[in-house]
Amino acid sequence: MTSLSRTTRRTFRSFGRWTMMLRQRLGTAENMDKVKAVGRRTFYSFVIMGGSDVCAQWLTTGKIEEPDWDRAFIFAAAGSVCMLPLNSLWAFVLEPRLPGRKWWLTKLATEMITLTPLYFASLIGFNAWGRYPNADYTLVRIMEDWPLLYRDSLIVIPLCQTFNYLIIAPHMRNFFHGCCSFLWNIYVSWYVSLPHDQREANIIAERKARKRGDDSPYHIYNLPPEPRRLITDGRRTEISHRESLSWNAKW
Repeated sequence: MTSLSRTTRRTFRSFGRWTMMLRQRLGTAENMDKVKAVGRRTFYSFVIMGGSDVCAQWLTTGKIEEPDWDRAFIFAAAGSVCMLPLNSLWAFVLEPRLPGRKWWLTKLATEMITLTPLYFASLIGFNAWGRYPNADYTLVRIMEDWPLLYRDSLIVIPLCQTFNYLIIAPHMRNFFHGCCSFLWNIYVSWYVSLPHDQREANIIAERKARKRGDDSPYHIYNLPPEPRRLITDGRRTEISHRESLSWNAKW
């Protein structure tokens, strides 16, 4: 308990030092307001992307049940961290230098060409590493997933942003942008979480089996968790899913 409290105090002291350093660097209250705005957007990104992943899990399974919170947290954390450069680009570069609605096309093109490709590569990489920490696997997922996601983003994001800038009232733009982000990230979460080969499918199935309490090394991945019937010497015997795994392991 003592070590935990000491670690907590050190963490808060480090956070305080970084906050003071940031205040000294930025100086003006206007810049601090921008930092707070970036922080709020990053937090909203975390909440939206976490909710999108939960909905993607429900749509994939076809029923509402307890989601895989580890997967949702990894996707939300990866997305919110990767959104930091994009939010900072808008707050500190695009809006001050190109204010107003008349520059919306220039700002959108700058975002899509500069940081959006890096955003998707980072999101795919962080998400893959969080689920299966292997450098080769992470690189393969980036190379396979990035072209399709970036191609789709070149269609979806400009359409949403055009509608947002030209039609939606200014006081409703943040809400509309959040709704579009929620729906778009359902698709992104579904795609980056798809298993691309049998090995990855086995890893995912084994993690789910372990969560159900099936710690046997001989997992029969497609067996349902409900009790199964086993025929022994002409008699039907009720056995649990765990016992059926052990039985299949013996034979």
